[in-house]
Amino acid sequence: MDLSLTVKGKKVQQLATRAPRLLQIALDDGLKKAAYLIEREAKIATPVDTGRLRASIYTTFNFTQATIQPKTKYAVWIHEGVQVIGGKTYRIRGGGKARTPAGGKPYMEIAIKKAEASINRLLRDNVNRQLKRLK
Repeated sequence: MDLSLTVKGKKVQQLATRAPRLLQIALDDGLKKAAYLIEREAKIATPVDTGRLRASIYTTFNFTQATIQPKTKYAVWIHEGVQVIGGKTYRIRGGGKARTPAGGKPYMEIAIKKAEASINRLLRDNVNRQLKRLK
């Protein structure tokens, strides 16, 4: 699952024109905070049996991109609710110690939806903070 953020508005254009370096600082900081917020929400939403899946979720950064993902082999199975073995598809029946619902639990999608409003707010606040530095 991919999430793409677009930052636009008069204040962003003003900052880009007057101080592109300050805009870059605001967006870099916002990206890091947003990524860690999604990581946190994903860990909260992840079904837990042993805790291995939850503990495997991590964030990496590459310039203007953040990647939040789990390391376990079975992460997609839990998220999507299906596993393919030898060309045959198996669906999660649900239950178990983790109480994973039948059909899986899209914990990464849940995390993005929960974090969306906070991400918008923190990006706006970062841009406003950098604009105040110009005054």
